[in-house]
Amino acid sequence: MGVDPPGSILSIPESLNEQFPAPVGGQQTEGIGYDFIPRNLDRTVVDEWIKGPDKESFIMARRIMREEGLMAGGSSGTAMYAAVKYCLEKKLGKDKVVVVVMPDNIRNYLSKHLSADWMYERGYMSEQECADNYVSNLIPNLDWGQDKTVAELPLHEAHFIPITTTCGEAINLIRTKGFD
Repeated sequence: MGVDPPGSILSIPESLNEQFPAPVGGQQTEGIGYDFIPRNLDRTVVDEWIKGPDKESFIMARRIMREEGLMAGGSSGTAMYAAVKYCLEKKLGKDKVVVVVMPDNIRNYLSKHLSADWMYERGYMSEQECADNYVSNLIPNLDWGQDKTVAELPLHEAHFIPITTTCGEAINLIRTKGFD
């Protein structure tokens, strides 16, 4: 399954791109979608394409951060949104394994979907959701650890592994050192 934002022309069949034109003001999710077909993209190997709109992408990126602790950028939100949509549409059960490639992190987007004001100004969250976001950040102890410094958190000591470490060795290290 491939994911492509509205306004991008990567999806096939072509009618999918016509059905989901670019949003007014342009696409907000960065690093995903094109107005040309890259030479290294073989669209025929993708079984199915899903369009991932900006709003759903940013809401999912915020959810990934809140629920999983992964610092996800907008295109990671797009990838996860499409995966969840695909699983629901195909009625995949809990016994299935789905791999989602998260193509970016939050580093370049701190002033975008991480900001409730930015989300509100673009219509991605309501005024009440924006206000609730600020209230939960101002009142102590609503989120675990909010009243602590990083030094006070019970974090595991960081372990660095050489690039030559195999996946099996890394997994064993994770298990023996108590990482989850």
